[in-house]
Amino acid sequence: MLNAITYKDIYLSLPGFLYIRKLEIQEWPGKHGSMYVEAVMVEETDEFAFYEIPKTISIHYRNQGIEQILFQGVISQCSLKAWGNYQVLKIQAQDATYWMDIDKKNRCFQNTNQTVADIIGEIMSEYEENDSICNIPDEPVGELLFQYEETDWEFLNRLLSKYHECLYSSAIFPTIHYQAGVSIQEEAVNWDGLSYRKKKDFGRLEYLKQNGFDSLLSANFTVYNLECYDIVSLGSQIFYKGRPWYVSGIRRSFRNGLLVNDYELRQKESMMAERYYNSRITGISVYAIVADTQRDRVQVIMQEEALGESCYWFPFSSVSSSSDGSGWYCMPEKGESVRIYFPTEREQESYVITCIQGHAPSGAGDPMGNPAVRSISTETENLVQFSEAGILIEAKKGGAKVSLGKEGEVCIYAPGGIDLSSEEKCSFETKTMECEAVVSLQIQDDAGAGIIAGPAGMFLNGQEIYEN
Repeated sequence: MLNAITYKDIYLSLPGFLYIRKLEIQEWPGKHGSMYVEAVMVEETDEFAFYEIPKTISIHYRNQGIEQILFQGVISQCSLKAWGNYQVLKIQAQDATYWMDIDKKNRCFQNTNQTVADIIGEIMSEYEENDSICNIPDEPVGELLFQYEETDWEFLNRLLSKYHECLYSSAIFPTIHYQAGVSIQEEAVNWDGLSYRKKKDFGRLEYLKQNGFDSLLSANFTVYNLECYDIVSLGSQIFYKGRPWYVSGIRRSFRNGLLVNDYELRQKESMMAERYYNSRITGISVYAIVADTQRDRVQVIMQEEALGESCYWFPFSSVSSSSDGSGWYCMPEKGESVRIYFPTEREQESYVITCIQGHAPSGAGDPMGNPAVRSISTETENLVQFSEAGILIEAKKGGAKVSLGKEGEVCIYAPGGIDLSSEEKCSFETKTMECEAVVSLQIQDDAGAGIIAGPAGMFLNGQEIYEN
């Protein structure tokens, strides 16, 4: 009773406040702390003051002359009611972690070497004031993570389920405060002499066993409920009856004018969370830009991401030349638009597929404007084109090219020159052979014999010349 907090020690930071008539605070794993309060106000409270009540609320208490926070958070509902010569202000609120649960966001964490602490730090950098404690092992997450249509609070809870943990918010701090996973530090309290209620949570045990936790024992599912005046946070570690327990639930309320805290204690095994995924991601595809390729894998940049050294390598759904995936296969090039496809709710099963978007044929010569013309081109403008007229092979636009006509003709064009070389024999067999040259036509062998035809006439050169 010496450290008990009375209703006279608790006050609201609102003008016209007299005393608190009713107070209920609840905190549970993975959820925001909630509060319901009925505060008696003076009758002369200006009605306009009701409409000027701030978005946030703070309840303080004095303990041994020291002012401390009992609950600070965001008001969700508020009402004012006349009560005799007074007015009663009723407020429902959630702790400051509620700010993390408003905006749904889309973003991807491609660096599989990041730790949970790294990801939390990146997310929380968007909030001005916050304090978080990460109790997850400092090791790489080892997989792709994609936050899709999730608030930061939802995403972090889902991420922690990978480690069978969740978030534990605390409303006794002036800013956003939570622990990722149960605390690893023991609270300095002694509750061994307190009265308690004890039960076995067989329902939770059976549920976890059906979800893959086969090695759990019923001894780990004993639950204690204790009532005391000490103020501790959700997820705190308490050394009780010779072993560590964890605060898995909190109810605070007035009883006979005193603030009584009802704490639920569980073993860590009983607080394990089964892993779950974001079902909204199933079947979606996200546009991205190719940053790099390696065999049948690609690195991509999504939205406004910056490509890091450890960017994720996505498998690419490629057309291959053989059923077993060997031989040549088609891959996108750097800067090309693609889509990341998520066939299931598991991000690690995603892969990249081709994407054709935003192309408008520029004219009749555009190969995309004629479905009968099919082309394979590269970033360096090399081209293989299949059309009704035949096949065209071109090395850069305006460069050397070979045309194979469907009527059997072959046309070779080379602005730089054409060289035919054979160590043994080079044969030409045809009914008629025509050779044309703008300046001169020369046929010459390594021994010096040759024929030169030009504007000045025809010159024959050799050791012996036969004329018929």
